[in-house]
Amino acid sequence: MGTAEFRVVGGRGDREAFVRDLLAAFSQSLIQTLLKLGFYDLDHPSARDSLASMHQMFKSAIAGHDEVTYIAVRSVEKPEVLVVGYFPEPVPLSDVMRTGTAELFVPKFLDYFIRHRIYSLTLNQRLEADEMRGFVDAMFKSLQPDVPADAVRAAIALGGVTNISLLFVEDAVGAGRRISWRAELALTRLSKDLAKIPLYTNISAEKAAALRTQVIGDVLRPLKSGEFVAELLVNTDLIEAELKKQGFADPLREIAAATAPEVRYDAIRQLNQIRSRIATEGHPRPRERADLATAAADATKALALEMVRADRPEDYDGLEALFRARVLGLEDMPARFKNILTVRVQAASMLGRRDEYLAWLREEQIPEMLSQGLAIYPEASREIVRQGGLQFLIDAFEIMAERLADRTAPTEVRRAIAMVANALIANNVLTLLKEKYLEAKKEDRVRFKGAFRLFGSRGAVVYVEILRESEDRWVRKSSLEALESMGAEVENVILAEIMKPQTPWFLQRNLLQIIEKIGTSHSAGALEQFLSHSDPRVRTAAVGAASEVLGPAAEARIIRMLSDPDGKVLEVVIERLGGLRSKHPAVVDLYRKVFDPEKDAAYPEPLRRAACIAIARTGNIPLGKDFSAEDLLCTALKGQERKVLGMSVSRKPYFTPIVRGMICEALSQIGGDKTLETLEEIAKREGDPDAQPAKRALMAMKAKKETNKS
Repeated sequence: MGTAEFRVVGGRGDREAFVRDLLAAFSQSLIQTLLKLGFYDLDHPSARDSLASMHQMFKSAIAGHDEVTYIAVRSVEKPEVLVVGYFPEPVPLSDVMRTGTAELFVPKFLDYFIRHRIYSLTLNQRLEADEMRGFVDAMFKSLQPDVPADAVRAAIALGGVTNISLLFVEDAVGAGRRISWRAELALTRLSKDLAKIPLYTNISAEKAAALRTQVIGDVLRPLKSGEFVAELLVNTDLIEAELKKQGFADPLREIAAATAPEVRYDAIRQLNQIRSRIATEGHPRPRERADLATAAADATKALALEMVRADRPEDYDGLEALFRARVLGLEDMPARFKNILTVRVQAASMLGRRDEYLAWLREEQIPEMLSQGLAIYPEASREIVRQGGLQFLIDAFEIMAERLADRTAPTEVRRAIAMVANALIANNVLTLLKEKYLEAKKEDRVRFKGAFRLFGSRGAVVYVEILRESEDRWVRKSSLEALESMGAEVENVILAEIMKPQTPWFLQRNLLQIIEKIGTSHSAGALEQFLSHSDPRVRTAAVGAASEVLGPAAEARIIRMLSDPDGKVLEVVIERLGGLRSKHPAVVDLYRKVFDPEKDAAYPEPLRRAACIAIARTGNIPLGKDFSAEDLLCTALKGQERKVLGMSVSRKPYFTPIVRGMICEALSQIGGDKTLETLEEIAKREGDPDAQPAKRALMAMKAKKETNKS
């Protein structure tokens, strides 16, 4: 099994927090129930009440969702249980639950998965109370070390459970194949959940067929990315035999039919990339099926025919592209689209010279070309975009932006470009670009950077508008990156927006993060008021901006924030002061206090972690007469020895294991002979939880020493 990669989703609003709490409550109840199997009689009234309560929690949590999947990530670096199919992206279960609860239950849940070889557990929103009871009963009776996975699934099926999918590690179908865990999970569910259908007793042929359709829909519905759909389709050979055994005449076609309509064309684009790569490289890569190009072509055709069958107007642009690529013929098209396509083919002649136009833009004939363009770009932009010319416009705008920024370009060239840019603004083309930007997939939004750059500060204003208006995290992220790439030329636009009284705190924070990257001394005056902002999140961003914009002069201003009442702000202040290598007396005093075991309750763990990072960056600074940062950390790491009859029998460690691990890391960066002695002593202690961090720190010191030698 591979290691899943995931992003943690987030957002603002009470609704999301409420939904997460519902899922967290159910997850906790589920974990407790699974861990207690065998300790109580399921027929006991209290057990029945407990199961009924858990089912009610499930119904509350699953409302508005199709299903929830728990999948074990067996990563050496960070083992975790992921929640898949509930949020837009996979989320660690430890991020769904509150910190204390997560620390208690998630490791137990992960251990349960590992101990019983469980790969994933999926609960569908259709799950009823009797099915949940049947599932718990089957798990209690059959989930034993010597019972095969198929026998456990058979017990669940015999219990009449159709809306829970349980997969085991040995079920995974992707061994030896280059395949993502999402596609592997989908293929495995298709194979095993369909194979389970014949095990249901007293089920009619019609009900079995309905269950088959239901399983396919449940598995494919969460795949909202064309990349994963394409990957799934080209690997259906892994389960083809099983699907044909279950009555699939054409497995590829039936799976393609069940894919979400809105991702089919994106999947075709992904498949085309696979075919293009193989055409270029001449053969599949290791751990890819030998006939990958053929499989991609077959999958493309299957998806294309499904687009034809669905006959959705929103697919017409994609169908036109397939027609132009000769994947589909005019005779394959839906009847009502044939006339539209004929018109589009005729109208495309105005875009037929796009390469010639782009070449003109790059050459000295640009004034003549732009004089014609004044009658084309501003007034016909929407028509060009409707006919698939968005990329053409963006490419043209990007070339113009480059020429306009080129101070060596002829004056008449730059003047002509400025005329076009003004005409485009007057004709609301920026509004069109903004609309398309918001509609674009996150990987496509980067294309708009050059186009917006053509409009200078006005383009930057549009990005700020997007940041103010959009609730989409990825839209906001790409807009921030674009603004940052525009550099100091948009600094004034950003400062003007930050200073507006009505600017919300989250936008002020985002813009301050940009100032941190592109700001000049011109921003210094504005930072002062944000260092004392009422919202700690804004103050945190202001600290980061000040440390970069003010340079060495930032120390004097940031030092005053060591008295900030917010812990998160204080963490950032300490880290930034470490980055500035501050040796200010107030910082030195704080280090001594933070690692004073007598004040263990006074300073939270995150603050100590920040102090470790800061000390590692600052180096082995003196903290007093004959006492340095190395002495402080070594003392903190050693802990307090316990003695019996004058002999040392054990030690009482100071601080949490995480903090002690970070102390080891900090010492590996700054330490000398005393550090070496301390780490070697701890590394030799058998059973000591600090032994492994100490060993890693010793290895880091050795590597650093070798690097310095070379």
